[in-house]
Amino acid sequence: MKRTTALPAAAVALAVAGFGALPAAAATAPEPAPEQTVEDTAAPEPPAGEGPAEDSEPADESGAAPSEGSGTADADPGDSTGTGATENAVAEALIENITYSVSPAQLTVEELATTGVDVFYSWDDPEAEYYFESTRFTSAGEDLTELFQSPGGHGGPGGGMNTFVADLPADWTGTVTVSQEVSTAAETGEVTTSFEVIGESTTDPTDPAEPPTDPTDPTDPTDPGEDPSDPAERTLTIEPQTIAAEEFVDPEQGVIITAAGFTADEVVTLTVVAGPEGVEGLELQQNADDTGSVAFYVYGTNGANPEAYLGEYQVSVAGAEDEANGLEPLTGTFTVSTETEEPAPAEPIEVTVEPGTLTVEQLASEGVSFTASDYPGAPYGVAFAFTAAGEDLTEAFDLVDGGGDVGPIWGTFVAELPEGFDGEITVTVQYINQDDGVVGYEGAAAFTVGTAQEPTPDPTETPAERALAVEPEVITVTDFVDPEQGVTIAATGFTEGEVVTLEVVAGPESVEGIELTDTADETGSVVFSVYGLNSAQPQVYLGEYQVRVTGADDEAAGLDPLTGSFTVVDASGEPGPGGGPGGGQPGDQLPRTGGELAGLGLGVVLLIGGAAVLLLTTRRGARETGPAAL
Repeated sequence: MKRTTALPAAAVALAVAGFGALPAAAATAPEPAPEQTVEDTAAPEPPAGEGPAEDSEPADESGAAPSEGSGTADADPGDSTGTGATENAVAEALIENITYSVSPAQLTVEELATTGVDVFYSWDDPEAEYYFESTRFTSAGEDLTELFQSPGGHGGPGGGMNTFVADLPADWTGTVTVSQEVSTAAETGEVTTSFEVIGESTTDPTDPAEPPTDPTDPTDPTDPGEDPSDPAERTLTIEPQTIAAEEFVDPEQGVIITAAGFTADEVVTLTVVAGPEGVEGLELQQNADDTGSVAFYVYGTNGANPEAYLGEYQVSVAGAEDEANGLEPLTGTFTVSTETEEPAPAEPIEVTVEPGTLTVEQLASEGVSFTASDYPGAPYGVAFAFTAAGEDLTEAFDLVDGGGDVGPIWGTFVAELPEGFDGEITVTVQYINQDDGVVGYEGAAAFTVGTAQEPTPDPTETPAERALAVEPEVITVTDFVDPEQGVTIAATGFTEGEVVTLEVVAGPESVEGIELTDTADETGSVVFSVYGLNSAQPQVYLGEYQVRVTGADDEAAGLDPLTGSFTVVDASGEPGPGGGPGGGQPGDQLPRTGGELAGLGLGVVLLIGGAAVLLLTTRRGARETGPAAL
C-alpha cells in the first residue's frame, strides 16, 4: 500500500539485514526513542543519520550515514579529521549520486512543532562511504539551525532519514532551506532542499483541547470517588499481513502494527522476532495516546538485498501495566514474501444515472446526473471516472452540482464531447479509504450519448388509435386523498417522444385548474396520476373535474383533444355542493406553484385554492412507479 503521509518522528535503525521501525502516528513530538541496533551476524553494523556539527562522522562500510540524536551499538564513527577531504572542492559527481529531499513540502507552524518535518537522503551505491555534517536550516539569509531539534531518525545501507521539530512564532511564514555538507575521502559538496512554513493553523494553541474538569462533578473521570470504568477491549491489527520484499524495503510502504486498549500515556513495548537467519529481533517503546492506542511502522532498511527479509515475523505488543493487571501480550504475525497480498475486493454499491440517453448538446448544457449508495463518511473520499470503449474521458467531465454527506450521494456532470460523438459511457463511483488508498466500495452505471435522430415516419404504418381512459370515473373522497389510490389518466395513440399536455379543469370553486406535460413512451402512451393532498379537509375536493389531453402534433395533424371527466363523491355517493363542506371561497385562491416544481424535473405540480390542495404527479407506465415513489 502506497503511503504519501510524512513519516513520524521517533525511529529505530537496524543493521545491514535489519529492519527499521517507528511510530506510525504522533499527536505531538515524542521524546527521542531509545534506539536499538540489531545487526546481520555476517555483516558490520552501520551507524545511521548524521553526525555533530563540529566533526564529520563517516558512514560505515555499508554506506549508512550517522544519525543525529540516535545511538548505535558499538559503532565506531571513525576519525573525520584524517579523511583528506579537499576544502571547497566542487564534487558534481558526488552530489548527483545523492538524493536529498524533505516531506512534507508544506506545513503549518503547529505541525512543525509537533509532527515535524522529515529529511531523507539516499544514494545508489550501498558500498559507498560518505561523511555528513550537521543539518543547517536557513531562511532569507537568517540562520535558524539552533531552533531545530531532532527527536530521532534512522539509517541503513544506501540512505536514511531524520525528523526535525522547531518552535517558530505562530504567525511565521516563509521558505526554509535545509542543507548539509557531504564528502568522501577526496571530495566535498553540499546537498540542499527546502520546505514552506505557512504560518498559524486554525487551532488556537492557547485554547485547551478540553475544558477544565470540575473535581466536584460526579461525572468527572478524575474524581477519585468514581468507580473505574470497564477497560477498553485490547486489539492488535497488522496491515498488511503479507507484503512483498520490494515493498517492505520501501520507506514509504512497510507494515503498520496498531494496538489499542491501553491506558493513556502507558508505555507500550513492541517486540518483533525475526524468523530469517541474519535478521535479529527488534524492540521499540512508545507511549499510548489519549485513546489508549499506539501504532508502529516496521520496514526493511537493506534496499540492496530485499530478499534477506523473506520469512515470517512474530509480533508481540505489551503494556507496562499488563503484569499488574494479569494481562497477556497481544500477538500476531506478518510475512515478507515474494508476492504481495491481494487487497480485499471492493464492496459493491448501487449507482444509477439519468437520463439514460442524451445528445452531445444536452450533455454540454443540462448534463447527466448520478446517485450512489450511502456514503460511509470519513476517512473515505469519493472518486469518479468516465470511460467509453476503453478510453478515459474523466478529464472532459466537470461536476456542477452534488451533495449527500449523509445517506446516498448524488451529482450532476457536464461535458463537451466532440460533435458527432456516439456511444455508451460508463460512470464509475469509488469510495476510497484515504488512510491506505484502498478502494473500499465501487459501483458503475452506463448512459448513451449520440446525435439526435429524427424519427422517420413509416408511410405504410397505420397510426395507433387515440384513446383516453380515466379510472375510476367516480371515486370517494376517502380514496381520492389516499396517495396509493387516486385517479389514473392514461392516454394512447401519440408518437414516441411526443410532448403530451394534460389539463384538469377543477369543478369546485375553491380548486383551480392545472396543466402538466410529459413525453410519450415507446408505445405512444403517457400516464398521469391525480390525488388529493389535503387529507385533513377531504370535503374540499367534492365535485366533478374535466380532463383534456392534447399532443404537440395534434394541431398539425388536425386532431381534436382527448377529453374525459371524473367525480369525487362523499361516502353516500353525493358530489357535494360547489367546493364542498369546509371548502374555501371563490376569491380565496392562492397562486399556482406547480410550474416551479415541474421545472425541477420531479413531475410534481400542486394546485392550491383556499385550504384545498390538489397534487398531480406523472408516471410512465413502463417504469411502474406511482405517486408514492415521489
